[in-house]
Amino acid sequence: MLKAGFEPAPVLKEVGVRGKGDGPFPRITSWDPAGTWFEEPIIEGFALPRCPPWKDRSAFEQKALRLLASHLKAKVRPRAAVAYAMALSESVQAQALRMDARVAGDLARRLGPVLPVLASEAGLLAEVPLSETHGDFQPGNVLVENGTERVLLTDWEHAEERYAKYDFLVWGLRSRFAAGLSARLQAFLSRGALGPAAAYLPEIENAAWRRRALALFLLEELSWILRDGLSGPRAALSPTAHAIVDFAEARVFRR
Repeated sequence: MLKAGFEPAPVLKEVGVRGKGDGPFPRITSWDPAGTWFEEPIIEGFALPRCPPWKDRSAFEQKALRLLASHLKAKVRPRAAVAYAMALSESVQAQALRMDARVAGDLARRLGPVLPVLASEAGLLAEVPLSETHGDFQPGNVLVENGTERVLLTDWEHAEERYAKYDFLVWGLRSRFAAGLSARLQAFLSRGALGPAAAYLPEIENAAWRRRALALFLLEELSWILRDGLSGPRAALSPTAHAIVDFAEARVFRR
């Protein structure tokens, strides 16, 4: 059911992806065209964070990554990195102004000098592959069915065309968790630390690529955070946004 005060757009996005029933997810069986509700089967099993200690959690994680990679590969298109990064930068600034008006914040002011630096660095990728990403690919959205041990990816309400590497970076950097995020970003930047998700980024050994890809990822992540925050009656900015801005302000991308 749509929560009070929230927009129906994410529900309709979820229906648009899972209502077709041709992906690595539980199929939505019926829904309200206005986006106020949908129905899906109950999965008898567990989400990955609640994996029983006698099960091989790493095997389920690898299966989830493979399923996602296969899904992304089917819908890839190239786009000029400069144009994409600039559009993201402009969108983030506009969203930050709206969020500041709601929470009496100063994010837009802080982002003023940061966004051009990120966009410039990301533009050095020249061309980027875009795909219909999951948008919130984290262990809590991975389900494992009892008995069959079938792995399913759920909660596609943030699905959108983004950099095709985006979901793997969300997973490997654990970017939905603000605690320790700056250290994880730095570890990726300096030595490519990303855990099992690194296997899906063949360019990861290239330090220049890591800088550019991380800059683009941070733009997309800020856009995700702000869009999510503006979709409902939230009264505070996510601490993850502050962690990202702190990281970018530390002259990490300045030459």
